[in-house]
Amino acid sequence: MSAELLPESRLDPSLSLPVRRPIGITMAVLAIVVFGFVSLRKLQVTLLPEIAYPTITVRTEFPGATPDDVEERVTRRLQEELATVPALVRIWSISRAETSDVLLEFDWGTPMTFAVQDVREKLNSVFLPEGAEQPILLHYDPNLDPILRIGVSGNLTLRELREYADKTIKEDLEGLDGVAAARVRGGDEKEYRISFRAAELRRRGLSSEQLSTLVTNANLNRTGGLLREGDTEYLVRTVNEFRSAEDIRELLLTLPGGQRIRLGDVAEVEITDREREVITRIDGRAAVEIAIYREAEANLVEVARRVRERVFGTAAQQAYVQRTGARYGADSLGAGDAAGAGGDRMAAMRARQEREALTGFLAFRLPEGVHLTQLTDQSRFVEQSTQEVLDAAMQGGLLAVIVLYLFLRQIAGTLIIALSIPISVIATFAPMYMAGVTMNIMSLGGLALGIGMLVDNSIVVLESIARCQAEGDPRLRAAVRGTREVGGAVIASTLTTVAVFFPIVFVEGIAGQMFGDQSIAVVSSLTVSLAVALFFIPVLVTLSAPGKPARPRTLPAAGDLFAGFRRTDGSRHVFRGALFLPRDLLLLAGRVLLALLALLSGLFVLVGGGLWRVLRFALDLVTNAFEFAYTRVAALYVLLLRASLRWRWTVLLLTLLLAAAAAMRVPRLGTQLMPDVYQGEFTLDFSLDVGTRLARTDDAMRAIESGVRALPDVEFTVATVGTESDELQKTDEGPHVCALTVHVKRGPELAARERAVEQQALDLVRKSLEVRTPPQVRRPTLMSIAAPIEIEVRGKDREELTRLADEIVAAVRTVPGVKDARSSLRRGKPELRITFRREELALQGIDLAQAARAVQAGYQGVVASQFNEGDRRVPIVVLAPEEERWGRSRLEELEIEGRPLAQLADLEEVYGPAEIRRIGNRRAAVVTVVPETFDLGGISDEIEAALLDVEAPLGYEVVLGGQKREMEQALGSLRFALLLAIFLVYVVMASQFESVLQPFLILGAVPLAGVGVIFALDLAKVPLSVVVFLGLIMLAGIVVNNAIVLIDRINQRREQGEEARSAILEAAQTRLRPILMTTLTTVLGLSPMLLAGEGNELRAPMALTVIAGLSSSTLLTLVVIPVLYSLVARFDRRGRADAAASAAEAST
Repeated sequence: MSAELLPESRLDPSLSLPVRRPIGITMAVLAIVVFGFVSLRKLQVTLLPEIAYPTITVRTEFPGATPDDVEERVTRRLQEELATVPALVRIWSISRAETSDVLLEFDWGTPMTFAVQDVREKLNSVFLPEGAEQPILLHYDPNLDPILRIGVSGNLTLRELREYADKTIKEDLEGLDGVAAARVRGGDEKEYRISFRAAELRRRGLSSEQLSTLVTNANLNRTGGLLREGDTEYLVRTVNEFRSAEDIRELLLTLPGGQRIRLGDVAEVEITDREREVITRIDGRAAVEIAIYREAEANLVEVARRVRERVFGTAAQQAYVQRTGARYGADSLGAGDAAGAGGDRMAAMRARQEREALTGFLAFRLPEGVHLTQLTDQSRFVEQSTQEVLDAAMQGGLLAVIVLYLFLRQIAGTLIIALSIPISVIATFAPMYMAGVTMNIMSLGGLALGIGMLVDNSIVVLESIARCQAEGDPRLRAAVRGTREVGGAVIASTLTTVAVFFPIVFVEGIAGQMFGDQSIAVVSSLTVSLAVALFFIPVLVTLSAPGKPARPRTLPAAGDLFAGFRRTDGSRHVFRGALFLPRDLLLLAGRVLLALLALLSGLFVLVGGGLWRVLRFALDLVTNAFEFAYTRVAALYVLLLRASLRWRWTVLLLTLLLAAAAAMRVPRLGTQLMPDVYQGEFTLDFSLDVGTRLARTDDAMRAIESGVRALPDVEFTVATVGTESDELQKTDEGPHVCALTVHVKRGPELAARERAVEQQALDLVRKSLEVRTPPQVRRPTLMSIAAPIEIEVRGKDREELTRLADEIVAAVRTVPGVKDARSSLRRGKPELRITFRREELALQGIDLAQAARAVQAGYQGVVASQFNEGDRRVPIVVLAPEEERWGRSRLEELEIEGRPLAQLADLEEVYGPAEIRRIGNRRAAVVTVVPETFDLGGISDEIEAALLDVEAPLGYEVVLGGQKREMEQALGSLRFALLLAIFLVYVVMASQFESVLQPFLILGAVPLAGVGVIFALDLAKVPLSVVVFLGLIMLAGIVVNNAIVLIDRINQRREQGEEARSAILEAAQTRLRPILMTTLTTVLGLSPMLLAGEGNELRAPMALTVIAGLSSSTLLTLVVIPVLYSLVARFDRRGRADAAASAAEAST
């Protein structure tokens, strides 16, 4: 078949594979595209790449313990044992009331599965005090953040809302595919409370501990083994559980004298609410919050969609409810069901089933007065961010195609090159799927960044083929010769771009994890585009060549349409009598219809042809104007190049001055780890004095909350007061803690409006007289888990650490640009320390543990047992009445075995620390600094200068940490990666040109790109960050491509014996068009990435870096590289002359 299509292929057996096997190449491309489509359907959609933080947190609960006790009895033991875990980089701890957190940081790349196993083995050998719970391991992962938060509010009581959320919504959502858990927070939870009367217990000779034990032993459900009888085996169980509160009241108690009484005689049994730890409000309304977590391997977008449809219904379900006005519980079966009751019951059943299917979502079945509100949806930001990137890629591809048409001035050639974009993009999804890469803003950003570069290779190949055809080569030979002439340069330019991404594997920290997916996407797409340019473009060129002209077809004459009405003998039908048959009527109708169709087709062709001529005329105007402008630019360029070659040292001096001016602007740029990403949501964290009761904290929150809600751009707020006792991610705890999440209205200028709302909200918090700590702002975290700047003060004595930390806070707050600074050594909750006198206890025959349990039962309560309600277990708590727990005097009067507490112990009021930190084996204070500006590096330098005035005593150390440490590690790795990338580019070029000198000329384009980058960043007020450095690494491989193409052509001309200056001028004129084409397609292909949109903060700095660097490098490369080449040409003149002589000798 190929022989028929391409008969010229028989003329020369040396023709390349694409020309000899066009159908085979086409089928291979088609197969790759199909595999790409299949892979695309299987790719997961996530916000970010999977980030494996090499960090493990060992959390241990020690109920009732103070921070000092936790540090001494739990934390130090754990740290001493865990300090020898292999691959451990850093160990530090935080000891709070009742909680110990030991944090372990490992080397990046450490297999965390083995690390967890090593930690568990170490924990097995640690002896913890009685009362301490088993340590649990937490491995931080941003994917553990809930994908959806839903608020439940209404006119029910908070207990009813909590029960409805637990029993109905939680259980329903956890049954959905991909949902790992639905966690309910807020509201009131039920408990069975036994409030004993201390006076009655003393009179009866009982203690609270005995009462708790009796309740525990009376509520049992326990296995008793197996009973065998004949062939039957029975499971024996003892089932004596409470069935109601009345069962608890009627429980019989035996007194020491043998008298029997009921529990209700000495205590009140009531069903009440647990003591509230958290208050949650949505827009000022009391509410319950449900957080939905996805399974690790589940698709975030799909799981969120299933949850939304289950909660709020699909579009069809919502439309049905609005159209019919259906209500839950209403008898709205309709007339069809009523009729079916008397006759067609099957129709009635189908109608009922259809209605149930269309109303089977949770929002429809809510109790009257209950509302569901979607608070956050992580998938919305994911979808919008990925869609923004896809849109930018499509817009960039369209702009690139327009540039191609303006240069090529032919539709066929433009379509041939444009075809390489979708083929390369779709084919890239296959290696992405095989590498485990997800569809996220980083991988899609890599594709969008590569859109403009995908056509570069195809442009160079097609331009070379067209030039060969213009020189007189037949089309097939032109395809082969044109591809071979530029094949080496195309391969080298692609390898230089691909090579710069290889050092990414050496980038440590979060930056390496984040941008690995982007590297795979860019490398895969560029590799595919290289294959398309070398193999598929020649095939398309040969297949698109014009063949034999088709024979013109004319419309039949009007008389011919009725030719069927003549007899075969030439006589005509006579339409009268029986001679007029129905067949003739049908034939006539068909001919008339055919005539109408022919007329309409002619009109369509006529109108379409006219429109095409008008469009072609407009396109010709544009292309002619562009060609006119290009011709003038090319002429001016030749004049400029001739002048530059005459004034070479002047050109180099001006270039050096420009580079020096750019270098002087680098300190003005500033540095940061990652740009802030604005998602229309932020949270204000603040707190009152430690020890403040929940109700008072809530009053302060209400005042601030109402002020924030009144701000014009605020959509709604979510207020949280207090902390759940089982909150695993908490950094502070207690009823004095507040968190106010503010959602900003969507729309244009989101980032600016969000910053304005943030500043106004901060002002409201600062004006509150009750807020004791400076408020902190946090947004949904994408990468770093550390504060912007942390100053670690390490030493031994707590008092000295406190003094030194306070001095540092005072010094740092004087630094311009510092928004807030505070020390971790804050005053903790006020404590009443009870120290029992052991001699007194021994005289009274009271055990110390028994005395401590009596205090716990009186004030904290003891969970004696649990009450089973279906699949829920409600605690039964033994506790003194609230009036007997109010005031210090009541505590002193608490009787233990008939003696008041004041006679057995000493009471002391103290203020312990809120938390105790240890870094390594030493105690530490951490001063957290929040800068006002984005320049994290500049602020850090000023803070370090301010710390020089703080004199640390001998044995104490002050170290700067936080994001500052992460930034230094990341930027240090990226600098190394940039140098390694430049080295690899040099290796590729030296191998290509078989020269160690010429690659240095080409590398001169890299600093030329840096000139444009620095000026662009300074103008746009964009600081240096991880994203910018990734753009610089990409530039190292991109900007050399133009120089490679230019020098490769110069070398070809010189190998043919041409003098250096003449070869430079000819190569510059020949390669100007493809160089401008590739540059403009890349620049315009990236330009939509600069536009505002979701996630723009992560992609715009990189796009700006590449655009500015490539633009400046191209403009300077066209002048500076030829000048440098002319200067070094003398060093290899002999080699060129020898090559020319050898070529002449061979030809003779």
